[in-house]
Amino acid sequence: MNMIYIATSSESKDLLGILELQSRNLRGARKADDLSAEGFVTLVHDLPLLQDLGTNHLHVVAKAGDTVVGYALVMERAFAPRIPELTPLFEHIDGLEYRGTPLAKANYVVMGQVCIDRAYRGQGLFRRLYAAYGDQLRPHFDYVVTEISGLNHRSRDAHLGVGFEILEEYSAPDGSPWTVVLWALGSAEP
Repeated sequence: MNMIYIATSSESKDLLGILELQSRNLRGARKADDLSAEGFVTLVHDLPLLQDLGTNHLHVVAKAGDTVVGYALVMERAFAPRIPELTPLFEHIDGLEYRGTPLAKANYVVMGQVCIDRAYRGQGLFRRLYAAYGDQLRPHFDYVVTEISGLNHRSRDAHLGVGFEILEEYSAPDGSPWTVVLWALGSAEP
């Protein structure tokens, strides 16, 4: 078995590996009984978007040999218009506060998406991806914020386990539950 290493990357072969792993873990591609236990991702990206998202800050990947087995995507506020599905998320985050500071005035980045290949889960890769993610972003941002489907218990538990705090739990207009979490980058590393 190949040794797993963590790196930052914007190389096309790694981005294609991200897209392949993403496609296998999309909510619609998973069996309903797997969603809560195994987790899932909700957004579909394409290669040009991934390349653009990694312009200022590189995506973090976990690799076994040349194969991407995990990833953490960077999503800066400036890219919100490029993914219309996320515009409401950025607006929602900007309406929240963290310890008395309105997030609209804070220097934050959104976790664009994080995923670990099923065969490589339980090996500490989630924590290692976030450690590298934090190392890269800490000089530039104060917080990482993301939103997790209330149906994705695996993701919620994993985020809380690496130091994210719950900012808010709410129901979307369609009634689906969501949790907004924040990681203060000045706090201890995952």
